[in-house]
Amino acid sequence: MYKLYKTLSLIILLMLALSSCHIGSDTYKEPWEIDNSFRYRVIYNALGGKINSSPVRETYYVDGSLLKKPQGAAGLLTEPVFGNKIVFGWYTDYKNIGSEKEPVYEFDQADLWDFETDRISDENTDHNKTLTLYAHWIDPPSIIFVDADNTENILMRWEIVETEKRLSKPTAFERKIIEKNENGKKTTYSLLDYFRDPDCNNRVLWENGKTVREIIQDRKGDPNIYIYCKYIEGKYTRIKNKTDLKNITDMNGKYIIADHIDMKNEFLLPLGDFSGVIIGNGYTISNLSITATNRAGLLDISSPEKSFGLFSELCNASFIDINIDNITISVDKKSNADICVGVFGGRATNTVFENCTIQNSRVISDGKVEVNVSVGNPAFTDKTCTIKDCGFSDIDTVGLNIGADKLNRQ
Repeated sequence: MYKLYKTLSLIILLMLALSSCHIGSDTYKEPWEIDNSFRYRVIYNALGGKINSSPVRETYYVDGSLLKKPQGAAGLLTEPVFGNKIVFGWYTDYKNIGSEKEPVYEFDQADLWDFETDRISDENTDHNKTLTLYAHWIDPPSIIFVDADNTENILMRWEIVETEKRLSKPTAFERKIIEKNENGKKTTYSLLDYFRDPDCNNRVLWENGKTVREIIQDRKGDPNIYIYCKYIEGKYTRIKNKTDLKNITDMNGKYIIADHIDMKNEFLLPLGDFSGVIIGNGYTISNLSITATNRAGLLDISSPEKSFGLFSELCNASFIDINIDNITISVDKKSNADICVGVFGGRATNTVFENCTIQNSRVISDGKVEVNVSVGNPAFTDKTCTIKDCGFSDIDTVGLNIGADKLNRQ
């Protein structure tokens, strides 16, 4: 009996408490009635998805306010959900080019709301001071790497991609070498570079290019970004940075320059006598500093000439599509035997230079040089060498302290 009495008492007290709160439609006030500066209504329409567990969400703003972007897992405007899709943007208008039962929404980039710069005002609201933003849903972006010669051959796919970041170049998982079946046998191909188009005319600009979002916008909302990988026949080693360049050891090898390489603060001796192939892909090797010294021993009656440049002597070598910018070759005044210098190398025979450029090259010394110095650009070539479609600025020798009878310029 006591328990029943206690329960009834609690119910009566609760009813009195509720009645004293005056909860109901007669006490509801619109936000602008509480604070008349909040007169602008914004409706977030999830357009098939949900925001805060509802198809739409309303908020109110002061004139000239930036709007809150729905995001996060808690708060007034949480990240919308629609299966595994993501919101690509919020737009002030859309078109349904499908049917009512199977809608296909189309958005105009001019209607994209920029949450960082756009502000609510009479100019972008209706006569009721209302603005509706519609969610543009896309499948999660994918970066798809395909063989440019066979686009059905998918080499690699990145599924988890952040839309606000720029594309980053593959590293550990790069498909540097592939094999193709040709006439019943396998042929080795090496990756030349990455391109934005199947004709391989526009190289991908990685960290300095557009964000994933901007690329998808250019593609009218298509979340699949294709990267076309151009391969060339043969087995080449890719040179991506200055460490790779310094570590070239196979002087008969084939190499592909895979990025711009800045050799600032690096002092090199020539890499060796070279008879291989380097394809530069139009990239630039810059800020090279090379020391040239040739000292004969005290017991030597004579010492042969030595060659200096990126390499030493060049024989049956090929340099294609390489740019060199800002190279300094320093001749040691203590040299007591003849020296030959050039940008790619010293003496060159049967060597091909094709579509290469050199600018801002110079030969200097740390004092008066008493030996013969031969200077050539791109190297000290003979009649067996080929130079095609190249642009070489003159090597500056103002800083080379040497008698005119000792300097042999090609």
